[in-house]
Amino acid sequence: AGVCAGQYIDLKCGAKRISTDTLACIHNHKTADLFVACCGIAAYLSAAVDKERRALQRFGRYTGLAFQAYDDMLSIKKSAKALGKQTRKDKYSPNLVNLFGMDKAQAALDLYTKNAQSQLDIFKDNAGPRPCREAGILRGLLRYVVERQN
Repeated sequence: AGVCAGQYIDLKCGAKRISTDTLACIHNHKTADLFVACCGIAAYLSAAVDKERRALQRFGRYTGLAFQAYDDMLSIKKSAKALGKQTRKDKYSPNLVNLFGMDKAQAALDLYTKNAQSQLDIFKDNAGPRPCREAGILRGLLRYVVERQN
């Protein structure tokens, strides 16, 4: 289950055509679950209440999905040398852009980014019963995820 399952499915599929459900499974488990785990650990260590923990884990899910969507876009736009890793230019690679095209991949990225940002609204930048200046750090992390060059 989780990250290992997503990686297994990705490797098993290789460069063959896959369904949207299979791609969603890969992205949710291979990538997003890793972000969810990191946010869940941080929530636990910071003694977040249930509502905050759930918001942080949703932030992790959407940030992970945004990371993967942007990674898929970069693998089409950039060379292997520029990315520092093999690209997925094969038209059958399990990739958001290959399944839906660049415009729909960009729309998905925008939606994931918006949803991730909205999860941090609970913290209201130092307002409310539990101020959290770290929410600004998480917003910066999200910005990096969707603006990085490799």
